[in-house]
Amino acid sequence: MLNIKELREKFRGQREAIFAEHRGGAGGLEIVRKLTECADNIIMGILDQALKENPAEMSEQPFAVVGVGGYGRSELCPGSDIDLLTLHESGMARSAEYAANILVPALWDIGYEVGHVFRAIHETIEMSKKDMTVKTNLIQSRLVWGDGSLYIKFRNAQWENTVRKDIESFMQYLEEMRKTTSTRPLGITQPNIKQDAGGLRALQTAFWAAYARFGIHDPTALRQRGILTEKDLESLEKSLDFLLRVRNELHFNENKKNDSLAFEVQQKTAAALGYQGQPQEMVKHFMGDYYRSVKNLKEISDGLFNRSRNYRKGIYKKSGAVPFKKTEKGLTLFGNEIFFSGNHSTLFKENPELILDIFRLCQDEGHFISLPLQKKIQDSLDFLDPGFFSNARFREFFISVLKKRGSTTILRMMHESGVLSRFLPEFEEITHATPYDSYHAYTIDEHTFQALSHLEALENEKSGTLPEIYKRIEENWLVKLVILHHDIGKPEEEQSRSHSQVSAKIAEKTCAKLALSEMEMYLTIFLIKHHLLLNHLARRRDTHDSKAIHGLADTIGNRKKLDMLYLVTYADMQGVAPGVWSNWSAFLLEDLYQRTADFLNIDESDRPGDEEKVEAQKKKILKYLPREIPMESALDFLETAPTRYLNSVPIHSIIGHISLSASIEEKKPAVGIYNYDGSHFTEMVLLSESRRGNLNRVAGVLSSRGINILETKIFRKKDGTSIDIFRFIDRYGKQVGDNDQLNRIKQEVIRVVWNKEPPTKWTAQKNGGRAVPLSAPRVEIKNNVTPANTVIEIEADDRIGLVQSITFAIYKMGLNIHLAKIDTEGNKAIDAFYVTDENDRPVHDENFLRELKKALLEVI
Repeated sequence: MLNIKELREKFRGQREAIFAEHRGGAGGLEIVRKLTECADNIIMGILDQALKENPAEMSEQPFAVVGVGGYGRSELCPGSDIDLLTLHESGMARSAEYAANILVPALWDIGYEVGHVFRAIHETIEMSKKDMTVKTNLIQSRLVWGDGSLYIKFRNAQWENTVRKDIESFMQYLEEMRKTTSTRPLGITQPNIKQDAGGLRALQTAFWAAYARFGIHDPTALRQRGILTEKDLESLEKSLDFLLRVRNELHFNENKKNDSLAFEVQQKTAAALGYQGQPQEMVKHFMGDYYRSVKNLKEISDGLFNRSRNYRKGIYKKSGAVPFKKTEKGLTLFGNEIFFSGNHSTLFKENPELILDIFRLCQDEGHFISLPLQKKIQDSLDFLDPGFFSNARFREFFISVLKKRGSTTILRMMHESGVLSRFLPEFEEITHATPYDSYHAYTIDEHTFQALSHLEALENEKSGTLPEIYKRIEENWLVKLVILHHDIGKPEEEQSRSHSQVSAKIAEKTCAKLALSEMEMYLTIFLIKHHLLLNHLARRRDTHDSKAIHGLADTIGNRKKLDMLYLVTYADMQGVAPGVWSNWSAFLLEDLYQRTADFLNIDESDRPGDEEKVEAQKKKILKYLPREIPMESALDFLETAPTRYLNSVPIHSIIGHISLSASIEEKKPAVGIYNYDGSHFTEMVLLSESRRGNLNRVAGVLSSRGINILETKIFRKKDGTSIDIFRFIDRYGKQVGDNDQLNRIKQEVIRVVWNKEPPTKWTAQKNGGRAVPLSAPRVEIKNNVTPANTVIEIEADDRIGLVQSITFAIYKMGLNIHLAKIDTEGNKAIDAFYVTDENDRPVHDENFLRELKKALLEVI
């Protein structure tokens, strides 16, 4: 009789011993094979015991217990399921069923996660024909226990009936699978070991393709056949061993399946795998090794898949491959890939300009460099004259790449083949470099290519300010050069020098290499030095302050530079992470751009002052005032409204506020909520007695309903009342369109303001329940932004209720909030609060400011 307790203890003991070997430095391949052997031994022990106790029942009819999936490949990771198939002949299931009823419950009781299927051979074959997932899961199966001849019969039937019969449709399925499982780029900062580019799934797909085409999937056999090279095999084993070692650590650490290298686990994983040094340095080296490994695996899996997909006997004789017309130096074109088919080992050394011809052909004709040719170019670079990358031919080539469509694709090819870093050595430093924060989704090199890609995509958009600018600006190729360099100085960034300054210095050298004109060099350097300016102002400053617009216009100088800087800002933000360029950020940037453009388009002598603009605004409001609003109410409202309000709020909104104020019962708060057409946010206005803490009260109402506040403006009128404007979105980033919900929000806001409920601190757990923050919180207090206010800038992990916590701390310190700009960048909140003391003056007391900073750090 099975002793489950004894088997469980045996399992735990072996697993602990394997874990000790893993932590002792054993490779990933060694550990997964030992885990597989452990499972094999337990399964065989259970079934051997069952056979011993009831031989008649177990051996009456032939059956086989087969490992499939990862277990079938002998790649059982600590948190992986054991996937089993119990096979039997049709009509002969009794012994197989008896064994399965003993085996599967026992494995669950021992502690394994088990996936089990019980089928006859013909049922399995039929299912494999209909379901590609079943087919791929069975390709790398193996016999664990039972009748070997039955298993061989199944394998032969599977090959003949499900793989060999329709290889092309299977290849097409695998190609689609590769597209859907590797859509994210190689340089993602929180990669999935299994699903992302260069991951385990892509490698498995390539081996499935090799099995379908050649009938083999063992790497050694593929090398013997000449399908993989010795170098491929060596690189494959080393990189796969590393990837599995990382995966094993993730599984062991969490005691479950986890394939995501999230920021929260990278430092802990690096330390467990033996990396040393400061946390940032550890993660940098660990993730660098990771990216190199998946890059190798991607190249091997891409090459193996392409060779399997395209293989035909006598491929270069019968496939229609054509010689490379320009050079006829052993280069051939097959499909849309360029191959090297000759044995000329010094090809590029004798004719280095052929490299440029290949890239030109790729850009002009839409071709790609095959992996073998890419390797050939890489191997040839050391033999090229260093002067090759600074001569007139290369300069002409590089500028032409930037001026044509498809620059991103070609620059990426140049990067992957090593050519880009030979021309621009500093690019090597940002390759696989991971920003140490929670919101950049890509490594610095990948961020650069993502930004370039989004910039070039404007060419295909039919409407909008940004596409119009991109198509109008003749120097948009210079914008591409700026994007290529804008973050190249990040590895050398120091507190005394921003990466913008370092990047600009590097770009100066590039401009000299390319022999750019003085104006072209000036524009390039200017744009790199100021590439963060528009984003910073839009997110953290009062962009309706005429002094802020005047200062920005003075810095930029003219409309062309503004246009180019707007393009750079857009591309940079798009390249940070999906969602960073949101509807809200687009609104803020376009608003800032239009205000600055309008300012630059007017001669200095014709620019109206604040008082002139206010009077002009009042006239327009009265002109468009609906008849049902009493003129007296409108005049009273406008007379007591502050200048900042009249200069910054759109006319249609002011008219709505006048209408709302005319309906107010004496001293009772009034709330209006608007979803304007074409707007991506909901706007709410609160008209009430001016009272500290109202922002906190409203933030509490909105936070409790999962609403995200984007911006708050508070305008104090001369009559002691206040106009508080809130812009917000729902948890999906859209307007709050549910009228019932909006009405509940409206009534709740009126209640908490009318009842003067005490401001409260949000009580949800800090960091959203995470054990450690993703980034260190930061508080900066500035008195040099505007003469009217002290500005508090805050960066912290975003969470629901953060605004309420911050405004509570500000309230407790006795300060008035005039403007709050609330924004997020990935998981990071970037907030700015314009405040004054109880006398509506900026705060300069150093001791008070230190206490304020301490109070804010405690709540964020």
